Amino acid sequence: MSDNMFDKIISAFPINTKRRKLIIIIAEYMPLAVFAVYVAVALFLMFTKDTLLLRFIIIPLAVLIFNTVLRQIVNRKRPFEKYNFTPLIDKKGGKSFPSNHTASAFVIALACMQVNMLLGIIMLIVAVIIATSRLLVGVHYISDVFLAALIGIIGGIIGFIII
Repeated sequence: MSDNMFDKIISAFPINTKRRKLIIIIAEYMPLAVFAVYVAVALFLMFTKDTLLLRFIIIPLAVLIFNTVLRQIVNRKRPFEKYNFTPLIDKKGGKSFPSNHTASAFVIALACMQVNMLLGIIMLIVAVIIATSRLLVGVHYISDVFLAALIGIIGGIIGFIII
């Protein structure tokens, strides 16, 4: 993503418009909502003594650890650092590839799917929205969120279906 490309994307969100405010709210708060749902479902599994609880906790944690290690190895700068523009959300510089928010959202969606299919589908839609918002606010490249989504999905498939 070049600064010119980001300018084109962000021009759809003029300053002080409802659209820009909405995408900022989504980028900042939707990951928190995903985490809240994850905790709520984990508590439900704990109180119902469901045998899925251990995998429900370990698989997303394993995906997050894998993703974080990969970020350390790749050490890619964020788009706003490379192209010197101000992102729509406050974000310090750092490792961009792959997106932890996106990988976590996708694996949590697959985890929720193991408990309730409708909840899992809703969470997959939310994961796509989170991935898109990370692009629109200028903190990730397309490849960051695409690979992160793959990591989350593949990690979920391996952990919940294959194993």
